[in-house]
Amino acid sequence: MLKHKGVSVPKRPRQHELETESRNAFQAIITRTWLFRDMDQDYGIDGQVEIFDVVSKNSTGKTFNVQLKATDEKNVKKALAIRFPIDTHDYYHSLTIPVLIVRYHSPTKRIYVRWYHLFDTYYALKGKKGFTFNFVKSDRWDKDTPKKLQKQFDLYRQFTSAQISLPIKLSINFHGAKFHGILSGLVHSAVRKEISKLHDVISCENLNGDNVEVRIEIDNKKTVILIQGVGDTTLHTSRRLQEKTVLEKYPSDVLVGLGILLDKFGHSDIAARILSEVGCNSAIIKQREVLVRVLRCLSRTTDVTKAVELADSLFAKHGVTFDAELLLLPAYKKSLSAREREFLLGFMERRIQRVEVGTDNREKSIAHYNLGRYICHTEPLKAVTHYRNAAKYDPDYLKRNYFLAELGGIMFESGHFRFASRFYERAIDLGGENKYIALKADSLLFAGNYEMAENVFEIYLDKRKTIDLDDIEWVMKHKVIGEIRRITHFNVQKRDGLGAMRVFDGVDSKTSAIEQEKEIEIALNFDALCPLAWFNRGVTKNKSKEFQEAFISFLTTAVISRIDIEAWCNSIILGLNLKVDTTTISFILQLAYSIHGESFINEMHRIALTQPQGFPVAEFTNKLSDMVAILPKEKEPLEVRLLWKGSYFKKINLSN
Repeated sequence: MLKHKGVSVPKRPRQHELETESRNAFQAIITRTWLFRDMDQDYGIDGQVEIFDVVSKNSTGKTFNVQLKATDEKNVKKALAIRFPIDTHDYYHSLTIPVLIVRYHSPTKRIYVRWYHLFDTYYALKGKKGFTFNFVKSDRWDKDTPKKLQKQFDLYRQFTSAQISLPIKLSINFHGAKFHGILSGLVHSAVRKEISKLHDVISCENLNGDNVEVRIEIDNKKTVILIQGVGDTTLHTSRRLQEKTVLEKYPSDVLVGLGILLDKFGHSDIAARILSEVGCNSAIIKQREVLVRVLRCLSRTTDVTKAVELADSLFAKHGVTFDAELLLLPAYKKSLSAREREFLLGFMERRIQRVEVGTDNREKSIAHYNLGRYICHTEPLKAVTHYRNAAKYDPDYLKRNYFLAELGGIMFESGHFRFASRFYERAIDLGGENKYIALKADSLLFAGNYEMAENVFEIYLDKRKTIDLDDIEWVMKHKVIGEIRRITHFNVQKRDGLGAMRVFDGVDSKTSAIEQEKEIEIALNFDALCPLAWFNRGVTKNKSKEFQEAFISFLTTAVISRIDIEAWCNSIILGLNLKVDTTTISFILQLAYSIHGESFINEMHRIALTQPQGFPVAEFTNKLSDMVAILPKEKEPLEVRLLWKGSYFKKINLSN
């Protein structure tokens, strides 16, 4: 037998031993109706428990995730504190089933368990890259733990379901005869009075803890709002509160905390109802971290009028504030119903009426600007009036590049293309974004200054290191301008769109090809951007088998008009037959789909059916559908601008 001297066998790392030890200990201690399965590959989750029925032994369909955390730390207090990175919180929060955190203490062979959703991360997460998850001694596993965990699990499932029964039963318990020097009975009465405003949503009950859904535990240092078995949040009140604050503000603060907690577990509409009712009277809503949570709730509710109501109340009480401005963001972000839009417009008009009687020109300018910005697409002329008023009350608006660019957009949509190009030019001179260069080029194009438009598009595209979805339209317009100039020989033109359209009035479909080409030429002499002229040219060139010219004509129609879905489809079919480079085909496809959505697929299928026999209709349609399914989605940004003194402002993107 050979002996190898000096060769040591690798030892298994202690951490691996601990992991195995904790798994074995947990599997040994859980009830027989729980089945634990390993999930080694899942980030942040070690396993999953499936619950079986005690009698039938059949699966109940109930499952929860398990994260095992083992330690050799002998000091129990230190051992019951686990450090987690913020990413873990975000991950657990995204899961649809709850996570049980299991702490295995190897020195004592004891197990401690706690649902992650029962841990109040509100202050633990504040401004940190990580947080500490703390167990308490009562989290130690004993014979009653499975029953307690299952009850909490059932409550969690019930309360996080789509519907909960109203009113929510709530109890209030004071730990002490006084709260910040005020008799607890008086404070209790004040909280009940505030709750009575929402009697159909919340019911204050004199019941023990097991028979209510929400418990509020109050002492001088903190107020814990607890949804039984689901989660809690804490309002910290260690600072001395004045009597007026306790009796007039604190009751609203409690309900704001409840609203935030309800939103956290998916009941945003109920939460929004509470927040819109009591938020104006709350003191804590002015704390930025609370305001952001309120904003998140209001952005998820199906009825944005709640956000507007709360903002309206804050404006009426405090005037224009950053807090109230933020609360309007959900209304700006959503596609509103006619009723909601009317409600929002009414609020914005009332706001102008309020500030006009005052002396604060800054408030007046903001009110006029916000209304003008909101209606700029639907009522451009009225919007211009509000923009003028904004600049009248605050001349620094004329030094802000976004303000001038927005005026450029209003001018463009109103058909005043030369004015639009000038506003964009001024915005660029003030250090505006690169996209203003493309918008200036677009304005020059429709103003009939084709040569300059092509040059400005070149300047813009030369600045772009990569082409993204927003750039594709500019790439295609740059492409077709060159063709327009080649075919029409125009560098500059005074466009007459009506004159171009009159050329085709009463045209006989039996007109000869030569006559048709003459009509097209006359129409383009009136307006080189006439979509109908370019479409007819595409048809004529296709009949004469000049497929390259037909492709260019249909593409020009599509890019200039945007809305002609048949032109988009024809350009793609011809492009594929001509074996046009894949980048161009891809750009046409992306732009067409971004404008027309699924109607584009249906139209492409219809055109595929008209192709000569043998054309692979099914394969073509299916591949096209698969291609658009993986295209990048255009995201409309939601931005808020924070104004400082003078022309300076800071832009924040709140799309996410």
